[in-house]
Amino acid sequence: MKKLLVPDELQTLTYLKPRLKLTPESELRLQQLENGYTGESYFHKTLKENLSKQCLPLFDLLLESDGSLFQIDCLILCHDIIYMYEVKNYVGDYFIQNNRWYIVRTNKEIRNPLMQLERGHYLLNELIHEFPERFDIKSFIVFVNEAFTLYQAPLNTSIIFPSQIMRHIKMLNRQAKFNVNLSKQNELAEWLIEQQVKRNFANIPEYSFDSLKKGVFCRECLRTMRRFSRVNMICHACKQKEDVEAAVLRNVKQFQTLFPEKRITTNTIFQWCGQILSQKVILRILKKHFKLIKQGRYSYFMEEDGMH
Repeated sequence: MKKLLVPDELQTLTYLKPRLKLTPESELRLQQLENGYTGESYFHKTLKENLSKQCLPLFDLLLESDGSLFQIDCLILCHDIIYMYEVKNYVGDYFIQNNRWYIVRTNKEIRNPLMQLERGHYLLNELIHEFPERFDIKSFIVFVNEAFTLYQAPLNTSIIFPSQIMRHIKMLNRQAKFNVNLSKQNELAEWLIEQQVKRNFANIPEYSFDSLKKGVFCRECLRTMRRFSRVNMICHACKQKEDVEAAVLRNVKQFQTLFPEKRITTNTIFQWCGQILSQKVILRILKKHFKLIKQGRYSYFMEEDGMH
């Protein structure tokens, strides 16, 4: 099973947060993405440790069907069935009344996740009609957080509670024993990946290199770090320490994510890190981990695979 990748939108907003004042909309979107990714990571880890190798999982698909975009947290292809999952990382007490969902503490109504599940089921069913082979679809909402309680829950087979996740995986593994020919599900997986739609991130604020705050920011509290010793940096707010080399490489990765069109140069990373490390130190680290493309004063660094 492939590693679950951090969504590009989440990574971009995370890297921007200490360097730019986010709008309330961007802050809310970041919280939603963090919460969702935590839930999906837990579900991914559980599947990786327990799911049969004859089942094929796919994560985080953005697809289009019947003129509508829809996102799928997880699909598991098993035999001739597509199992579709909407993963929810809800925390706290909720209740259902007249088919409406509410938070107990505030009595605030939330969007009914079963309606979201039905929409995804319908759109996926419409989409796979274009695939030559036939598959049945079974869709579920998975609540992964043990601190979640749902009162007055219907006896709905579409809902999987935390205590039922392992039982559900065992059912999938029993189903997988009939999976003697994997080519059909592999072909569907490749076809679905090809159908993915390019994402448009509406909540990413505009930014430029000059507009962003420079420095090395703590992984834990996002406050500015300072040089502590020859080999370490420290956050004076939470006392978190980090190896100088690791800190520079982390900041290079952030720079690459936010500015994929820009070249990595010693001076650029020197500026990006807030000039708290010498250009000599940065040059040494870049030479160790990247390929130097010599062009006189315009020399720059590339990753070994050819990416800037």
